[in-house]
Amino acid sequence: MKKGLQVCSIPKNFVTLVMRGSRKLVASWFTYFFLIIIRTISGKISKESLTDTKKQLERIGGFVGRVTNFSKEYLLFKSMVYAEENGLSAITARSLASFCGCSTYPIYAHFKSIRILKEKIIEEIIICFDRYLAEYVIDDFFSIVHLLKEFFSIHESIRGVVIKSELDMASLFKRTFSEFVREHTGIKEAYLLELLWLNALGSLNSDKSSKEFFETMTLIWNKLAELEEDLPEMLTNIKYVSNN
Repeated sequence: MKKGLQVCSIPKNFVTLVMRGSRKLVASWFTYFFLIIIRTISGKISKESLTDTKKQLERIGGFVGRVTNFSKEYLLFKSMVYAEENGLSAITARSLASFCGCSTYPIYAHFKSIRILKEKIIEEIIICFDRYLAEYVIDDFFSIVHLLKEFFSIHESIRGVVIKSELDMASLFKRTFSEFVREHTGIKEAYLLELLWLNALGSLNSDKSSKEFFETMTLIWNKLAELEEDLPEMLTNIKYVSNN
């Protein structure tokens, strides 16, 4: 079985951030010199007006700095770290700003509201799960059962966010899980997909001492195979081999 090895990371580096900030500052300086030219032509330039123009430019530069010093990607990353430790419900503009070492301004500049920020965190979790499935291979019954467990073993930070925030696993992963299993195994019956989902949830906290859980699960599926003659082959003759 091939495990998903792609770990989510911040998609953009800070070089892009610097370049964006540089372009805005160049534009600001161009505006500054343009104003000087206009005032010179009109004969209205003075030391006071030059000083005022410089102050305006400094305010523009400060505005650019406040935004670009804390990119959207960086704030989203820090938000997920904060949620892993404290849960989504603990995120406020002030608490996140303190955690990131910034004012609340860049948070609202990038996300408009804390609700939108939290929705973006949920969206990133779902996207990360999709990427994981793109690298995952189902080759037997237990590769289905352990799908969620292996995802969380790779992405421990996401597990922390989900557990600490008490997020609903079904709303996050169930539909994608079922579609993936259906596509890669040919298992289409809704009740079978439901049972597999429940088995995947049950295996999340399993370890070497969970032999009884897996033996019982195997027994149930083999009994079902006796009653259902047309059960997909992957769900028949299941054998559990303990690692102990």
